[in-house]
Amino acid sequence: MMRLDYSAEQGLLTIDLDGMMAADEVKALMESIGTYIERAKRTNTQLRVLVDGSKAPVQQLASLAVIDTNRERSTFDAPIAIVVKSQLAKMQADRSSSKSNVRVFLDTQEALNWLGVPA
Repeated sequence: MMRLDYSAEQGLLTIDLDGMMAADEVKALMESIGTYIERAKRTNTQLRVLVDGSKAPVQQLASLAVIDTNRERSTFDAPIAIVVKSQLAKMQADRSSSKSNVRVFLDTQEALNWLGVPA
């Protein structure tokens, strides 16, 4: 399951992930994110992304492949902070996050600080 929330005031797109995600769910999520990215580009709005995966387990390889494919094609360079719940999930996310605008955290507040989101 996933939930998207956008705060125009903070310029923050928050994506909450909960549970295992099938490849088709990940593809739908990536398309939804793309909508926000395109809107931010059109309106010259700063966009920061927080992915809260602290309730999600380590994901299946097929799901990660969809993320990698979309990420490689993306020209989106705004900061993306990913929060995970375990060191294993962090290692997996670090391994699949090759872009310099993506950082993986075990703590939500650290992620928000890195994104520059006021408390």
